[in-house]
Amino acid sequence: MWIADGWKEYEVIDTSCGEKLERWGDYLLVRPDPQVIWDTPKTNKGWKHMNGHYHRSKKGGGEWEFFDLPEQWDIHYKDLTFH
Repeated sequence: MWIADGWKEYEVIDTSCGEKLERWGDYLLVRPDPQVIWDTPKTNKGWKHMNGHYHRSKKGGGEWEFFDLPEQWDIHYKDLTFH
């Protein structure tokens, strides 16, 4: 197993109902995660103030819904920079 522990601006903040609330730099994103099988209260304010939410389709795939998110920002992993 490879552990990706070199992210400088990434954090999993909360998980519930098949989704995870993540911080990527200054932005909060909600993405599906099939390993999140618990239904705990979504008390973190980030669930209501996210910058992007990926909605999974029942047919496969899905689409992003964005809220006040720039077209591009930088994220760093070890010595790499992603735009």
